[in-house]
Amino acid sequence: MNLIINKYKLLSVITIFILFFVMHYLYVNFVFNYFEYTNFKKEFNLYRLIFIYLAFIIIIFFLLFSKSSSFLFFINSIFTLILVIPNFIMFIYTDDFDFTIIAGIIFFIFIMILFAQIKIKQIIKINHLSDKQNLFLIIILIFLMLIPFILTFKFNITLKAFNIENTYEIRENTGSQMSSLMSYLNSWLSKILLPIAIILGIKSKNWFIVTITSLTLLYIFLILAHKTVLFSIIVVLFFSIFKNGYKQIFVFLSVFLIIVLISDVLTAISGNILLESLIVRRVLFVPALLNNLYFDFFAGRPVYLSYSFLSFFSNYPYDVDPSHLIGISYFNSEALSANNGFISDGFMNFGKIGVFVFAFFVAMVFKFFDTLKISRRFSGLFFIIIFTLISSSFFTSLISHGILLLMLVSMFILRNSENENE
Repeated sequence: MNLIINKYKLLSVITIFILFFVMHYLYVNFVFNYFEYTNFKKEFNLYRLIFIYLAFIIIIFFLLFSKSSSFLFFINSIFTLILVIPNFIMFIYTDDFDFTIIAGIIFFIFIMILFAQIKIKQIIKINHLSDKQNLFLIIILIFLMLIPFILTFKFNITLKAFNIENTYEIRENTGSQMSSLMSYLNSWLSKILLPIAIILGIKSKNWFIVTITSLTLLYIFLILAHKTVLFSIIVVLFFSIFKNGYKQIFVFLSVFLIIVLISDVLTAISGNILLESLIVRRVLFVPALLNNLYFDFFAGRPVYLSYSFLSFFSNYPYDVDPSHLIGISYFNSEALSANNGFISDGFMNFGKIGVFVFAFFVAMVFKFFDTLKISRRFSGLFFIIIFTLISSSFFTSLISHGILLLMLVSMFILRNSENENE
């Protein structure tokens, strides 16, 4: 272990520790108080609390002292914030919270830390193009993928998309016009290609490209009303500012902590819980809640991807897909699509062993990206990918949400761009 610690790495770990205590407080005093009716529980267990705090301290210790590239430290820090902390806290207060979830998360974090100690040489020997050439290729791809959207929706945009109350109405209207191909293209454009074009434009100081690609992302948001699209613009621009990976994650964690504290103050002063509900409940604790609900429903009856590409292997026993099945079973809503990430996805499909297998696969994906030595300016891309893996099934994330596309683009375009970082 390297005892010479980067100051931003140390500050990041301290901030994560503070966030753990803050989220513990907010779960008890905000999430449970306001949303108990949505299956959040407060069944305090001292032994679980002691176990969780010891486990979290050990994770923090290895996160701080183990050797790691700034890329994998960034990835581990984000996963600690949005995967470890909420699931650990809910385990303390939920008697029927399946321990396999905690074991799978601990396994995943330590596999990531282990992978950080292993150096793998690049086997790709492709000549690296210039930023201008890369940008040209990306713009061509974007233009081709945009054609179906322009032909279908033209420029009939509406500012109603900025009003959360109109979101589902707009999605219902546009969803009926979307082909399966366009659903794929939407994710590939908004999560991968347009963010890359924005960052390459910033690197080359081509502000025309930055403006056009940002407006294109905005166009997709206005016609489809997917909040993740607007979120992508903000995230990509924020992380593109920083060249130093450790400083990057420290600033993000600090900003996130400040926003959380401000949202709690606003709740106390005005009684308006919208901002705090969105950030604390929806982003952090709802995926943790859904983890446990998936484990509860599919215990002893894995579906072996029978609703997906392994349908030839076994028959899917339900009338609706898993996300709507959970919505109907636990929230009494046929419209609710309760998607969730790779931990519960592994369990739903292959039982307990699936949790660890899928966790290993996800760790391998990020180790692959680590070997490519990608500039930290592109960290916003990986932040988006992490959120995708937390809220979507593993194979859906790979194909539909563009992780495989990002792997290809990274090999040919983003590889060996980190020499600008420090």
